[in-house]
Amino acid sequence: MLTMIVGTANAALSNADVTFNGVASNGFFGPTANPSDQSPSSIESFANASNSGWNFGSSWDFLVRDNTGTTNSVSAVYEGLTFTLSADNGQNGQPTPDIWKLMVTDNDLNTAPSIPFTMDFLIHMHGGHNNAFYFFDDRTINATNAGTFQINFVNNGNQFPGLSNFDILVRDLQNGGGSSEIPEPVSLLLFGAGLLGLGLNRRRKQA
Repeated sequence: MLTMIVGTANAALSNADVTFNGVASNGFFGPTANPSDQSPSSIESFANASNSGWNFGSSWDFLVRDNTGTTNSVSAVYEGLTFTLSADNGQNGQPTPDIWKLMVTDNDLNTAPSIPFTMDFLIHMHGGHNNAFYFFDDRTINATNAGTFQINFVNNGNQFPGLSNFDILVRDLQNGGGSSEIPEPVSLLLFGAGLLGLGLNRRRKQA
C-alpha cells in the first residue's frame, strides 16, 4: 500500500510582493503559521521575539491594521502623527497586485517629528493560516504614500487565500526625511547680513 502525504505547497515569496512608493521591500519572512493569534499584541510580540530566520531586529511597535476592505480606512495616532491605512481585504493577490495607501497627518506642526520623516516598518499580511512579513528600512514618509501588495502563499486547500488583515509595525521614527525644511529666522538674518557685507565691500572697491 502506497501512502502519499500531500502538503501545502507554498509559493516562493520575494521582496517585490510588497512595494512602497514604487520601491520593493528590503526583505521578507514567511510564509509562517505563526503567530496563530492575530491580535495586535501577539503580532508585535512575535515580531520582537528571536525567531528562526528573522533578521529585522526588534523594538517594533504595532501601528495600525486594516481588515475592513476598500471602502473604509483605519487610523492610529503615533508620536503625534495620525496614520490612516487602507488596503483591499477581498483580493487574492493574483495575478495583479493590489494597492494599499498610507496617509499621514501632523497633529502638531511645532513639535518633531514633522513631515517628511523616516522610519523602519514591517508590513504583515495574514490570509488562510499563513503570515508573511515584509521589511522596509529607513524609508521616507510623506503626507500621502502608496504601495502594492501581492499574496504569494497558499492556504491549506492549496489556493491563494483572500487577505484577512494588513498590518503595519513601526520603529526608529526620526525627523529629517527630506530637504524641505524652512530655514530658521536667525539663519535668514545671518544670510542677509552676509549679503549686505558683500554689497558694502563691492561699493568700496568701486570707489
